[in-house]
Amino acid sequence: MQELLAPLRNDPTKDPHRRTTSKKNLPVERFWSEVNQRANYPVKSCLNNMVEAGQLRMDDECTKFCVSTFTTHVVQVGINRLIQSWNCRPASGKRKTPIEMMKANNGTANLTEEQVPDGLTAAQIYEGNGGNLTRFGSFGLDPLQGNQELSTQREQLLLQNIASYEAIFNQLVNGNPSLFQRALIYYITLSQSLAAQA
Repeated sequence: MQELLAPLRNDPTKDPHRRTTSKKNLPVERFWSEVNQRANYPVKSCLNNMVEAGQLRMDDECTKFCVSTFTTHVVQVGINRLIQSWNCRPASGKRKTPIEMMKANNGTANLTEEQVPDGLTAAQIYEGNGGNLTRFGSFGLDPLQGNQELSTQREQLLLQNIASYEAIFNQLVNGNPSLFQRALIYYITLSQSLAAQA
């Protein structure tokens, strides 16, 4: 995609990105450490405790899917918050925030939705140009796969009967895993019961 959009860059002769070893990309390394600390580790710790307590059967395909999908939504809340706070703090050794520096050095072009294809189309273009992608299947099996109405109902019932993903994340990172545990178990049993109705 970068090659296709190169004519829109201020200087199309420059590479759109620079590849470095991870040891030379310290800001990114620091950021991943923050992602793990603020978003991933609280969720991982809670999931490990649930498995050890026998609350989750990770050999069950429905459970695997529900754990993966549910935790992705919860972790996304933390990542979104981290990005907002990271971009609003002064960059190390500088007085400006990343947002201020981006605005001062903004060499980006505004793109329309038509200029940037969806992920599947971008992957097809990449492979059509000789690129190679490794495709990963979903983790587990969604018992509601192909039934958008029931999938939407599952999300609505979770929000109505338990809490929002934001509330679940807030409780978890503040040392109270009970809402996360209750919501995840509810998500699994709800998926199974809706599938039985289908």
